[in-house]
Amino acid sequence: MVKTTYIHAAASVAILLGSMSLIAYLLVFMTDGTVYTHLLYLPIVLFSALWKRKSVILTSILIAFLFAAAFLFVPQLSLTDNLVRAAAFLIVSYITGYLFERRAKIEKELVAQKEKTDRTIDGMGDLLFVLDQNQRVIRVNKATCNALQKKPEELLGKHCYEIVHGTHSPWPTCPASKTLQSNQSVTEEINDPNLGKILLVTTSPLTDVDGRIIECVHSAKDITEIKKAQQELTIAGQLFDSVSDSLIVHDLEGRIIFFNEAAHQMRGYTKEEFQNLNVANLQAPDDTWDMKAIIKQLEDNKEGTFNSFNVRKDRTVFPIEVHSRLVELEGKKFVVCAGRDVTERKKMEEALGLSEARYRALVESADDAILLSDLNGKTIYRNPAYYRQLGFSEGESDDFAQIHPDDLPAVAQKRNQLIKTGSSTTEYRVKHRNGSWVYRFARSSLIYNKRQMPYAVLSIIRDVTEQKMVEHQLRENQEKMALINEKLRVVGSLTRHDVRNKLSTITGYSYLIKKKLKGNPEVVDKLDKMVQSVRDVERIFDFARAYERLGSEELTFVDVGKAVNDAKALFSDPIPSVINNCSGLLVLADSFLSQMFYNFIDNTRKHGKKATTIKISYEEADNEVKLIYQDDGEGISKENKPNLFKEGFSTAGSSGFGLFLIKKMIQVYGWDIREDGEPGKGVRFVMSIPKEKIQSTPQQ
Repeated sequence: MVKTTYIHAAASVAILLGSMSLIAYLLVFMTDGTVYTHLLYLPIVLFSALWKRKSVILTSILIAFLFAAAFLFVPQLSLTDNLVRAAAFLIVSYITGYLFERRAKIEKELVAQKEKTDRTIDGMGDLLFVLDQNQRVIRVNKATCNALQKKPEELLGKHCYEIVHGTHSPWPTCPASKTLQSNQSVTEEINDPNLGKILLVTTSPLTDVDGRIIECVHSAKDITEIKKAQQELTIAGQLFDSVSDSLIVHDLEGRIIFFNEAAHQMRGYTKEEFQNLNVANLQAPDDTWDMKAIIKQLEDNKEGTFNSFNVRKDRTVFPIEVHSRLVELEGKKFVVCAGRDVTERKKMEEALGLSEARYRALVESADDAILLSDLNGKTIYRNPAYYRQLGFSEGESDDFAQIHPDDLPAVAQKRNQLIKTGSSTTEYRVKHRNGSWVYRFARSSLIYNKRQMPYAVLSIIRDVTEQKMVEHQLRENQEKMALINEKLRVVGSLTRHDVRNKLSTITGYSYLIKKKLKGNPEVVDKLDKMVQSVRDVERIFDFARAYERLGSEELTFVDVGKAVNDAKALFSDPIPSVINNCSGLLVLADSFLSQMFYNFIDNTRKHGKKATTIKISYEEADNEVKLIYQDDGEGISKENKPNLFKEGFSTAGSSGFGLFLIKKMIQVYGWDIREDGEPGKGVRFVMSIPKEKIQSTPQQ
């Protein structure tokens, strides 16, 4: 401060001397009599800047020198003019001095205010920094530096997202970006793994006099512990309210302090009604419950379980089991009660006695044999059906009931499976008292004790002797049927072969006769009809052969798109354009799938008339896939639709077996088919395929 005063004094002396020299020069050498007093305002202002209102003293010295110099060198100057100049100099000096003094005072106040603000900001526990319009940090507080473990100079000038989030671009929900864009205050919760904290961030705009944003204040409060506490409190509250038992905390006078949802709902009260009750209001009128005795017992034992009767708001009574514990909080004693409505349990206990008798009656009257034995095979219990199956009575020896020697390995294997997995099924033969072999099917399970250790085996045994006899007879019948079918197939094949040879002979002779009698149109026409009949017979044979093979192949997953292409390849004559959109669609079918598409395409070729395009596609529904065949031909009239899939039905003189065969193929596959095209616009066959008969679609 002293050093500054010396500097100001030296500067003032220099200015004063310079001004005096200037005055002397002007008065001595300016011979025209003009006095350039306006040049003296500069030193006066400089005096004011240095000495504030004290500059009047220096100005007065300067005025005195001006008067003396004027008197010596320019005596003709008017005294009045000099006095006016002096007054102007003094007024200017005083005003500028006052203004500079006022400015210095304001600057001092601003500095003090800034220091106070800095102390306030640095004393804040929240992270606070100020950003420019490019989100660069221009000011930080101490808490921010401590949290980021950086010095202020390491943070200033950097983007906020670099130092806070460690990224090269703003956070996705950055509140600072939103504030800079909207000129509005924004508050967001930020959970940044880079910080390992949850921050409540508030950003506010700083604007100029025109309302344009120039800076952004960014404050962040660490709410990690608050969020954890809120989460724990929420979880605890949810757990408390999710408990189905009634939870009540009351004081030693019975005033209810706290309770969960189940407590008031169990008794039919609203939360507002329940909180004004005393536990004495919950007891049934005839109940022998004594709160003083219970509290005395709790003081002795700290906790206990009691059975009581409570009354609901509608005055209905229900049994309740209460587990109570005495606790002490802040010097006061409270009772924590967990109550459970045991109405259903009481009913179950009553029903259990009836059920036990009922199940015993069921076991005793069951047709299946029931055997309970220990793990060593010793019999614990047998029901009457066990004795009936083998033809002996309770108390008699069952030494005769030996397992068939051929079944012993399988029974031993199933016994090991039972021990490992806890259950097994076994089919074996055992000797009846009359010496015959009885087929039995046994389903066995281990029975476990409270420690989950097996201690017994329960077996449900069914006599399947008659079933085995029926199965044996069925197998014999199937073998006979297979032999008959094979004979029919061979006879049919040989018959068709021989008849085809004869038909070929007829076709050959017809050709020769036509060639010889080509000049007789009537005979040629009759021969053509005879040849057409031969071809119809051959188509019937083809149908018979296909029908014989229908269902004989094992169904596998077939590519529909490939089946369509294979069907197209069978045609040598031109056919309508085929749009195949089914490549990659795998369905459960067999090689007849190509035959089905062949029949469809052949029908379009023969009967579609104006048909130029065939489209084969599919649509996916909830539980099925719809395979669609459609063309742009004449379609099918409404009167013909009901008979479309009947055997032998035709509208153009064909065999009428094509669609009939398709229908049978669809049934073998487990599909469904319908025709829903519009007459005059083409046919549209829709085949509904269950999802379980689809392996994949191109989308999958």
